[in-house]
Amino acid sequence: MYEFIILALTIGGVLMLRPSIFGEMYSEYGLGIITAILILDLIKHRFVIPGRIKKYLPFLFWFSFLWFYMLITALLFISSNFVFAVKAFILNFITVWAVALILARGERNYLFFRWFGRIMAILGYSSLITFVVSFFYPLNNLYFGQIVTPSYRAAGQIYFPFTIRYGRYTFGDFVLLRDQGVFREPGILQAFANFMLVRALNFKEKFWVILGLLMQLVFTFSTATLFLTPITLGLWHLFISNNRRKYWKFRLILFSRFTSAFMGVLLIIVGAIAFLHFPGFGFSDKLLTHETSISDRVDNMIQGFVAGLEKPFGIGLYGVNRSNAGINLVAATEQIGIIGFILAIGVYIVSVLSAPARARKKFAIMIMPLFITALVSQPLLDAPFDGSPKNWLLRRIHYSRIKFYRVIIQYYYCNDKIIKDRGLKGVLKKKIMDLVKLIFKLFSKKITIQNIHKRLENLLRKYDYYNSDIVCNYLGAWGSKEFIPRKYVGEKKKIEFEGYNFSSIEDPVAYLSKIYGDFMKLPPIEKRKSHHAFSFIELN
Repeated sequence: MYEFIILALTIGGVLMLRPSIFGEMYSEYGLGIITAILILDLIKHRFVIPGRIKKYLPFLFWFSFLWFYMLITALLFISSNFVFAVKAFILNFITVWAVALILARGERNYLFFRWFGRIMAILGYSSLITFVVSFFYPLNNLYFGQIVTPSYRAAGQIYFPFTIRYGRYTFGDFVLLRDQGVFREPGILQAFANFMLVRALNFKEKFWVILGLLMQLVFTFSTATLFLTPITLGLWHLFISNNRRKYWKFRLILFSRFTSAFMGVLLIIVGAIAFLHFPGFGFSDKLLTHETSISDRVDNMIQGFVAGLEKPFGIGLYGVNRSNAGINLVAATEQIGIIGFILAIGVYIVSVLSAPARARKKFAIMIMPLFITALVSQPLLDAPFDGSPKNWLLRRIHYSRIKFYRVIIQYYYCNDKIIKDRGLKGVLKKKIMDLVKLIFKLFSKKITIQNIHKRLENLLRKYDYYNSDIVCNYLGAWGSKEFIPRKYVGEKKKIEFEGYNFSSIEDPVAYLSKIYGDFMKLPPIEKRKSHHAFSFIELN
């Protein structure tokens, strides 16, 4: 019973981390669960470290070194978001070590992946049921609700019985729902489903598990699936299954090694043809229907890799504001540099080399879909947190950094005549002004006002407006009061004011109430003064 609870909680904790769909919102909870499980398990076993952890150490040390490298480069380069880099480092470092220590004991590693694979297979059957029932009932009648994923607004749609879909894909007259399973995108689902499929073949899982995983792959309607699934199965036939005479328990006989090799080559050829020419989802059709998306990905990959070659250490994690700058590992080279790119590839290579010699081929084929997906398709090796600060602490830190640079710029351009405050407050402001100007004078070669403006601009652009639940007029007059839900701004609309029509935000009443409180109540007469700086000049 104890082992069952440990494994169930571990799977639950992992499902709250990226790249799962729940990792968009609950990564901190996932980290807390995994850490608590590890502590309880160590207490249960009197802090005896499982001996099997030794075979994981090469991978663990290499993975840790990669994240130490990215943390250090984020600290050194001003364009990087160091706060995000620290959080990413903590979550990745602690999670990977904690999960490794938990699964290194007994048969947990085998059971963890077995259970996870079966969960994915069951979701594959759910996708089939949804697909069949949709021919008899409208899709809207099968819709249950949506898992909140701020960065992926089309994701997390739940349909009967428990199918999680990533929006809709129109193919001719058909409307297809793309399966995302427990992951944040179909492209990531196919990588893990292929991984689990090869694992199921290697461990001779039951046929219903194999079929369920295949159904999950089919219902992703992913171009990557058309290529990676046949290629992965083809390599398995070429290098693994040719030593077997029986094909699981349903007794499909492989007559010879030649038959197995023929199947492998045939699957690879089919995969290549399907990837290029499959109707609707093949690369040639995608060039017509999704030309912008493909060209954007290719442009980011080329630009990112070239920039990584020019700056071997990159410009720091999260140091690029361009859309899709980290869409995959090649594109992210601009941030982590060619050195970071090599270290990231090393994570996969070391994983294979750490496996026992007799199992390396199997493991290499298992992780190949993950490797290729991370390399050119999806960001698997990324930070498990949201694209904008959603908890109050991160929000305050971000606001404080902007305020710091804003104050520097303000006092740089300030002079004695502008400072109107009297007494101690006026003296302090003048002293700060003098200090700022002295620093710029002493370090004029290293610190320029142009650099400060650039840092402020980078901070202001750090979070995408449309992917943020909370937005702020950071340079406004009311400070932290100007943090408001994005829904207050919403869509532009017209409102009438004293007989005239003006453009307005969607909910002006909520916005004004947040800033001013009861804005319909006039202040006392003595406080009815403008806060704006202006001079009145009478010409006549």
